[in-house]
Amino acid sequence: MTYNTLLHVCPQAQEGSVSSSTKKKNKFVNLYAKEGEGGLAVMLPGRHACECLAQKHNLINNCISCGRIVCEQEGSGPCLFCGNL
Repeated sequence: MTYNTLLHVCPQAQEGSVSSSTKKKNKFVNLYAKEGEGGLAVMLPGRHACECLAQKHNLINNCISCGRIVCEQEGSGPCLFCGNL
């Protein structure tokens, strides 16, 4: 059977599949707050090493000794890289 023959045999099946695909609308969920900051960063309890370079979490400070960027997840205290206060 060819495509034209199928249209003549079952025109309602063709129309049904087209109408069902046009009825489906994509729903998008806004992942960002009004300020544009994402709520995608997960905060673990305690101090844990993080490689976000203060991109996901807030900046605490830089290590005075080695210059490593310390984010909110790593917290204040001894540097998790070099160990200096």
